[in-house]
Amino acid sequence: MSLKCFLPLALILAFAPSLAMAQDVPRWTLGGVGLASTSPFEAEAGSPRHEKEVRITGFPYIAYRGDKFFLDGIGAGAHVAGGPASQSPLTFDILVAARTRPGSSRHKVTADAGVRLAYDSGIGVFHLSYMHDVTDTSDGSEIIAGYSYEVQQGRWSVTPGVSLIRQSSGMADYLWGVTPKEHARKLAKGQTVLPVYAVSDSVLNVEASLSAAYQLGGNWALLGFANLTRLDKAIRRNPGIDERYMGTIGIGAAYSF
Repeated sequence: MSLKCFLPLALILAFAPSLAMAQDVPRWTLGGVGLASTSPFEAEAGSPRHEKEVRITGFPYIAYRGDKFFLDGIGAGAHVAGGPASQSPLTFDILVAARTRPGSSRHKVTADAGVRLAYDSGIGVFHLSYMHDVTDTSDGSEIIAGYSYEVQQGRWSVTPGVSLIRQSSGMADYLWGVTPKEHARKLAKGQTVLPVYAVSDSVLNVEASLSAAYQLGGNWALLGFANLTRLDKAIRRNPGIDERYMGTIGIGAAYSF
């Protein structure tokens, strides 16, 4: 998994405000992250179950948080209601973000736009978001409903979370299916070939996440995170997928100011 993968980066940025626990919420966060991940797709079509290849990558990231506008690595948006300048527990944002497909041989970048509603209940944050493909590549959409709870103890900040991710049939087929055209193109180029498969229904994936930050001296912090996604049965019926779960772990460091 690389810089093209939206979810791990979003996880980091979800708890980035805790990087400066000793000061006001910072405007800027700069850092570097290393990721280790596996793909649910088989390495070669028709191959028996194999030992999973662990892909390790590293990349920089940058985030900005203004009173109205924000930049989160490969995503950006604006606060319509709430935000850093507001005391309201409710925030409503408009968003745009890059997206890539899972699978080391299937990278293709598209863009989503949508909205996000979050409510800080005092016993955790509930959030609901809707994103739609604005490139007309899949003409699909995704709805995420989730909950997270931040625990702070001394220099530590730990945030577990859980999410339900519903993807429309168009989005699911784009992310998890293989078209005859794609199959033939890969075959002609001598690249990794996956069996043709279409996801005809919407899918519901379940994701658990854990993120942590340790405050160092000054505005520096160490980061750690992990997420595990259980794939819907309609996805696992793809003969090119031999795993029920897709996971990522990462570590990094960041400077906030």
